[in-house]
Amino acid sequence: MHNGNQGHSITGSRRLPYVAAFMCLLGLLSCGYVGDTLPPALYIPLPVEDLSVMQEGALVLARCTLPTRSTEDLALERIPEVDLRGAVWDNRPWDEQAWEREALRFPAEPNDGAASARIPVDGLADKRVLFRIRISGRKGRFSAWSAPVALRVQPPQLPLVDVSLAATTDGVRLSWTTVEAAPSGKVVEVWRRQGAEADFRLVGEASDSPYIDQDARFGEPHSYRLRTRFDGDDRLALSPFSQAVNLIPVDTFPPAVPVDLAAIAGSSSVELSWTRNAEPDFAGYRVFRSVEDGDFLPVGGLVTGSTFSDSSAPAGRRLRFRIVAVDMLDNASAPCEPVEVTLP
Repeated sequence: MHNGNQGHSITGSRRLPYVAAFMCLLGLLSCGYVGDTLPPALYIPLPVEDLSVMQEGALVLARCTLPTRSTEDLALERIPEVDLRGAVWDNRPWDEQAWEREALRFPAEPNDGAASARIPVDGLADKRVLFRIRISGRKGRFSAWSAPVALRVQPPQLPLVDVSLAATTDGVRLSWTTVEAAPSGKVVEVWRRQGAEADFRLVGEASDSPYIDQDARFGEPHSYRLRTRFDGDDRLALSPFSQAVNLIPVDTFPPAVPVDLAAIAGSSSVELSWTRNAEPDFAGYRVFRSVEDGDFLPVGGLVTGSTFSDSSAPAGRRLRFRIVAVDMLDNASAPCEPVEVTLP
């Protein structure tokens, strides 16, 4: 009995390692597959896609929208550094390494999702400059460079002077003097603040003085300022704005003299007709009659149409008629040429 019990105990102990191995295998299967370890994120920003460069007076202005995602499609919480550079580049093939050797770095500041720079044109006037920009991520790694943007820098242009305003029948007439000769492609931008508007807005362009703002409204305050713009051939240059000039245009302009007045004698009245005026502020006509060679006196009230029947005209007398056009402010035209008729 003793030997049999001892043999049974030894057999059970030999099974324990197999049971433990089996339980470990079950545990691994229940935990699922363990994947490869991912490398740490680099947070390299995507390249800038909208770098724009222009000149305003004696400054080159550069601006872009900052990327918000990394090349790994991760959100960029902040932009530690903006690297804006430019190199003079005239009539030679593109060379990445040469550009990087020659490019000068310009201060650029990130602000509210964008980056901007104000670069003095000293030393750059009359030169074509290629600008590029790149952005660093939070780990200090830079994005790829943006595509190059060319700007042919101009000598700073002086603002327009002697800007004057005058009300006309067609709108406000603007005149100015150009201080210096301008290169081809010059355009004068007309900016206006009208009525209760808070800001100036671009309302028109002119190749030379004068310019008529046909959308101006009589009786409202108007303020204008002008600047020149030169664009084309890698060039976008703006002069400083002129001093603002102000005007409240007043309508003192009468309608056109009526035309085509005709008179027909009826049995007991004179029938008048004419061509109607087309002014937007036109109000009507006043009819005047002269008996024989007497003074012209008004007949009836304001006529809004283009016909009039004078039933009060005396019969058997030589009659003359003429009309005057008036607008809504009672500005009156000169009288038209008179017509003559005699009632039977």
